[in-house]
Amino acid sequence: MMRIPYNTGGIEFTALLEDIKDYLRQSYKAAHIHRLLKADGKITMSYGAFCYHLNRLCSEDAPVAKASAKPENRQAAHISPQRQPGIIKTGSAPMQDPRTIDPKTII
Repeated sequence: MMRIPYNTGGIEFTALLEDIKDYLRQSYKAAHIHRLLKADGKITMSYGAFCYHLNRLCSEDAPVAKASAKPENRQAAHISPQRQPGIIKTGSAPMQDPRTIDPKTII
């Protein structure tokens, strides 16, 4: 596999930005978009470079609903109540030594 010249991937990605955004609106996954564009010969970059440019250039389209909400105590939501470890109670019969058990009686 031959490396492409510096920033050629970014140029290819920017040229296809609207097509990529259309695929994202149609709920295509990044791997599928990369595979489609690579098969059509529209891009030559690796999947890692594609994901880098996808995160860099398409992140402003992400929903920002949580940014306007009140900040809440995030640590309090993730703390679970303190619990004691479960205790396994054995039956009244003593446990048998596995070396003395007849395998025919187990099944």
